[in-house]
Amino acid sequence: MKILSVGLMALMASTSAWAEAANAAQVTSPSPSDSSPIPEPLLKLEFQRCLKGCVPDFNEAACVALCDCSVQQFKKRLNYGEYVDMLRQLASGNVTPKNSKMLDSVAHYCSAAVDKAGIAVGPAEAKDAAKDAAKPDVKPDTPKSPK
Repeated sequence: MKILSVGLMALMASTSAWAEAANAAQVTSPSPSDSSPIPEPLLKLEFQRCLKGCVPDFNEAACVALCDCSVQQFKKRLNYGEYVDMLRQLASGNVTPKNSKMLDSVAHYCSAAVDKAGIAVGPAEAKDAAKDAAKPDVKPDTPKSPK
C-alpha cells in the first residue's frame, strides 16, 4: 500500500502548487463544458508540478512514472474546461465528489502501474532491496546450549 500513498501524494501536492500551475499557464476562464483538449504546455506544467511535490520524498524513477501516468490519465479523462475546473477546486480546497473520485481512480491506476513495473518507491526501499540481494543465504548462529 506504500505505492498507493506515493501516488496520492504525487497527485495531491500542495494546493498552492495547483494554483501556481493554473496562474503560470495563464489559464483563461473556460467553462467546464469547453471540450477542447488540455493544452500541451499545461500538461507539461502539470508534470513538473507533480515531480516537484513527489521527488523530495520518493525515488525519482517512481515519481517520473507516477507523474507521467497521472498526466496521461488527465489527458485521457478530462477536457480543458474540466481540467481547469478541477485545478480551481483543488486550489480552493473544495473538490466535488466527482473530481475526488476521479483523482482517487487516477492515483490507484498509476500506483498499480508503477507497482506492476517493479519500480522501487523510495530511496530507503531501494537500499533495503539492494542489501537483501547482497546478503549470503546463511542461517544466523544459534546459541549453544550449556552442557
